[in-house]
Amino acid sequence: KNINENWESYREYVNILNGEFNLENVNFYDANYNKIFGEFTYVDKILKSNKIILQSSGISSAVTINYFKNLNNYEILGNLNFNNYYANYLTDKINLNSITGQASFNINSSNSINNIYAKINLLEGTFFNNNYEKLDALISGKLHESNYFGNIEGNIIGYQLYPYFWKQIDFNVKLADNDSSSLKLEAFSNLNDSINVNIKRFSKNKYLINKFYGKLKGFAFNTHPSYVKLVNKNYDIPQAKIYFNKGQINLKLNFSKNNFYKINSTISNINLDHIYSILGVNWPITGTIEYADVKIEKNKNSPLLLL
Repeated sequence: KNINENWESYREYVNILNGEFNLENVNFYDANYNKIFGEFTYVDKILKSNKIILQSSGISSAVTINYFKNLNNYEILGNLNFNNYYANYLTDKINLNSITGQASFNINSSNSINNIYAKINLLEGTFFNNNYEKLDALISGKLHESNYFGNIEGNIIGYQLYPYFWKQIDFNVKLADNDSSSLKLEAFSNLNDSINVNIKRFSKNKYLINKFYGKLKGFAFNTHPSYVKLVNKNYDIPQAKIYFNKGQINLKLNFSKNNFYKINSTISNINLDHIYSILGVNWPITGTIEYADVKIEKNKNSPLLLL
C-alpha cells in the first residue's frame, strides 16, 4: 500500500524508466516461487516488459507485458510449463494433482471490460483423486462490473474411475450471472459404456437436470427432467424418476454438507445383479425387486434403512 501511494505521488514526474529486478521466495496468488526476475521499461506512463521469468519447484513461466497503463487498461500474456507440479489451491478445490504439461494465457482490460483466455494441455495426472492420461481445455471469460460470462470446454482422455475406464470425456461448462450457466458432459469407454449429462441453472439456487442417460455394463438407463435445489452446500432433489431397463426408481433426496442425508424411494422391477455389475460390488442379496418402499436416513449415527 505504501509503495503504491508513493508511486502515485511521483508517477506524473516520471517519463522514462528502465530497469531490472530479481525477487526470491515470492508468494503470488497462493503459489510459491523460488525466483522471479526480468527487465522492464516505463515510457509515457506505460509499463512494458518483453519477458518476466517465474521459477519454482515443478513450474516455470515466461510472462510478457505488452502494455500496462492502469488496472482498467492492460494486456498480459504468457506460457507456463509444469513438471509433476502440486498446487495447493487447485488441490483444495478440485483435487488436481501431479500436474505435468503446458498452458498459455492472455488477460487484458479495456474500458473496464476484463477478458481472459487460456489453453491448457496436461499429461498423466490426477483429477478428483483419479488418474487421467491427458487433459485439454480452453478457458475464456469476460467481466464487466458485476456482470460476467465464462466458458470452459475440453476433454479428458483415459480417465480411471472404478469400475470404469473412460476412453474420453467431453465437457462444456458455461458460467454466467444471468442464470444461463450450464454443464454438458459426454463420456465413452472402450466397452461401449456411455453417459450423457445436461444440467442448466434456471434461478440462483435451482438447477434443472435436463438430460441424464446412457448405458453401463450393457444396461441402458435414462431419467425424466428433475430439479436440484442448492443452498449452503445442501442438496435437495424433490423428485426424480430413473428408468433402468424395464425397471423404475422414484427418488427423493436431501443431502447436507455435514454428510447427513435422507432418501425416500420406491423401486419396481429392478434386478439387483444388474445394479451390482454397474457399481462394481457384490452383496449377498440377489434377485429382482418387484416392488419396495425404501427410506434411508443418516444423521450422527450410521445409516438407518427402513423397508
